[in-house]
Order: sequence, then structure tokens, then C-alpha cells
Amino acid sequence: MKALRKNQSVLVFICGKAEPDTLSLRMRERERETEVSSESSAIASDQSFQSTCNKCRNLKIVISLFLPIILILIVCLLYYKGRSVPSNHQKDAIKYPPVTCPPDWIGHQGHCYKLSREEKNWKESQNFCILHNASLAKITDEEMDFVTMLTRNHVFWIGLKREPDHSWKWLDGANA
Repeated sequence: MKALRKNQSVLVFICGKAEPDTLSLRMRERERETEVSSESSAIASDQSFQSTCNKCRNLKIVISLFLPIILILIVCLLYYKGRSVPSNHQKDAIKYPPVTCPPDWIGHQGHCYKLSREEKNWKESQNFCILHNASLAKITDEEMDFVTMLTRNHVFWIGLKREPDHSWKWLDGANA
């Protein structure tokens, strides 16, 4: 036997000899165990697959039943939501038909507004409006918030005037 060097491993094998009949019997038993193990593994795998398939089938059935119902409900909701425009919007649409304003003019509730940064007196402002086929604005209570937002509380001229010893009147002759 060779001398071992330091830190060298030795592998030892023990071999046994069995009688031929005993050896073949043990080999057959191991083969059967392997076959049974493989078969039971295959059966378990097959059962697991069938269980998964059954779950998939059940899911497909549920989806095929409920998906059309959900889609019909969504379509109905969208249809009725589109039809039920709030009444105040319908009134505004009837009361204030759409208006096309010139460039640089602002449209609101059927009227066009032009804001000018030029400093002019009332008469000059009215003449500017007349040149643009308009007049100084007649502002109703409901338009006041809009005009205030546009002017940001700056001073501005409107179409309201007063003759000496008379009440305030709008340019169209209506009393203020």
C-alpha cells in the first residue's frame, strides 16, 4: 500500500457478495418499488392535473355566465347615463345656444366678450365696441361672477348709462 501524504483522503469501498438468487430478488424488489413509486407519482400528477383542469373548467363556466351579464349592465348604465343629462345643463343648452366668437373674444352663455387693456373713457370704449359690431356689455346677476373672474376685480366699463335727472339704463333702454 502507498504511503499517504498529509491532508490526502482515502476512499474505502466495502463490496459484498451475495448469492445470485438473493441478488436478483433484491434487484426485482427495487425495480418494483421504483415502478410503484413512478406509477403513484404519475397518478398523483394526473390527479393534480385533473383537479387543475376542473378548476379551469369551473372558472370558464363562471366567466362565460357572468361576463355577458356584466357587459350588458355596463352598456345599460352608459346608455342611461348618456340620456340623463342634468336638467340645468339642458336648460342652459336651450337658454344659451352655442355661439361662435371672433378670435381673441371669449364666449359665455350665448354672448361674446372682448377684454381690452387700453385705457379709454366710457364713450371711447363704446365706440371701440361699435367698430367691432358690438356694444358695451349688459351684465346680468348670473353673469357677474363670470365677468368678475375675467376682469380679476379691475375697473371696467359696461353698457350702463345715466342721463341727468333720470335713472340708470342699459344701452338697450332697459332699466337697471
